[in-house]
Amino acid sequence: DLKNVAKDKLIVLAFHIPLYHQNSDVFRNEDRQRLFDILAPFKHTLSLSAHTHFQRQYFYGQNEGWKQEKPHHEYNVGTTSGDWYSGELNEKGIPVSTMRDGTPKGYAILKIEGNQYSFDY
Repeated sequence: DLKNVAKDKLIVLAFHIPLYHQNSDVFRNEDRQRLFDILAPFKHTLSLSAHTHFQRQYFYGQNEGWKQEKPHHEYNVGTTSGDWYSGELNEKGIPVSTMRDGTPKGYAILKIEGNQYSFDY
């Protein structure tokens, strides 16, 4: 329960569907706003999402309803299957599966130190 969490702690959210996806209403604006209202007291936040089979980082600001001066970071992480195991075959006969944004298939490692974070892909 977030009411028992210190406001200076890093809050990490993980979900399948991104909070925003261009040309799509996969996440309703009113639901995103309710989430942003809940997170408003916290200075350090991060969202992790998937679903798209490409990598994208988005920083939500006041135009999107985020109430903090520091934007809310959402990292839509690439996938180990890349673009659905498609594309040319490598020397082992396995599809290269480069994602549509050019990212190679793989995974991200989230490193947390205190209320700060970084990624390795």
